Amino acid sequence: MTRPRRPAPARFLSSLRVDTLFDGVFAITMTLLVLDVRPPEEVGPGGLPAALLSLGPQLTAYAVSFALLGVVWLGHHLGSSLIVRSDFTHAALNLLALLVVALVPFSAALISRFPQEPLAYTVFGLHVAVLSLLILLNWLHCARGHRLVEANLPPRVIARITAMGVEATLGYLLMVPVAYFAARWSLVLYLLLIPVALVELARLARLIGGLPTGGAEGGPERADGASPGVG
Repeated sequence: MTRPRRPAPARFLSSLRVDTLFDGVFAITMTLLVLDVRPPEEVGPGGLPAALLSLGPQLTAYAVSFALLGVVWLGHHLGSSLIVRSDFTHAALNLLALLVVALVPFSAALISRFPQEPLAYTVFGLHVAVLSLLILLNWLHCARGHRLVEANLPPRVIARITAMGVEATLGYLLMVPVAYFAARWSLVLYLLLIPVALVELARLARLIGGLPTGGAEGGPERADGASPGVG
C-alpha cells in the first residue's frame, strides 16, 4: 500500500528584488518631479524677483509631491522590513503600485500649471489615494495568516499598520471634495498632512524597533538570506 504524497512545500520568491525595484522607481520618479520647475524666461532689468515669485505654484507642487512620495516610501519601507519573503501576488501588487508612482510627475504638473482648477487637485488626490490603497492591499495580502511576514509578528503591529493604511487612503480621498470648496488651500492642507504622517511613521518605527529580533529558533530568515529588520 503506497503512502499518500505529502504536499510539496510552498516555494517563495525573494523580497529583496521587489524592494530594489520599488526603491529604484521611487528614486527616478522623485528626481523627475524637479523637471517641472523651470527657471524664468528672459526678464527685463529688475524683473527677476517677480519672475521668481511666479514660480511659487511650481515649487509648492514639487515640494508637496516630493514630500508625499517620501511619506509613502517611508511607510512602504517600514512595512517591507517585516516582510521576509515574496510571492507572485506580492510582486504583482508592487508593480501596480509602481505603475501609479511613475505617473506622479504628471499629476504634480497638473496642480503646478492649473493651481486654481479643482479638477487638477481631484486627479492628484485620487492618484495618491489609489497608490495608498494598492500598498494597503499589498500589506493585507502579506500579513493575512502571516503569509509573507515574520511568523512571530504580533497582531497589534499588523493591526497598527493596517489602520494607518486605511487612514491614509481615506484622508487622501477626503481631500478631493475639499478642492471644490477651497482649491487654493488644497496644497496647504496636503502640507499640513505631511507632519502628521511623519509623526505616525516615527511611532510605528519605534514600535517595530522594539520588537524582538528572533524567537526561540533565532527568528525567521528572509527568502533572500538577509535578516529582517527596520534598517
